[in-house]
Amino acid sequence: MLENFIIAKEYYFYPTKLLYKGAKLDYWIFQFAGIYGAFIKSSYINFNDSIIFSPCTKENIYVKDFEEFKKENMLARQQSDYDIGLMFSRMVLV
Repeated sequence: MLENFIIAKEYYFYPTKLLYKGAKLDYWIFQFAGIYGAFIKSSYINFNDSIIFSPCTKENIYVKDFEEFKKENMLARQQSDYDIGLMFSRMVLV
């Protein structure tokens, strides 16, 4: 199915098994991870159209760029005693 899409570089697929209603199914985990650090990976993300969820406030956060994301993520991590940061509900790639 993914052969029909153009996906930004620095992605990986990991095979695993999924137990669903008693049946073991083949399953693939998709990881989007650049090898040159968070800033380079962020160049693939359209922050304006992405939705970011804060587990602390249980609300969506909208940011315009990576710098704003870093600031909001650090705030979320501080609020959770560095237990958890922001999560993407929807990540839009460029």
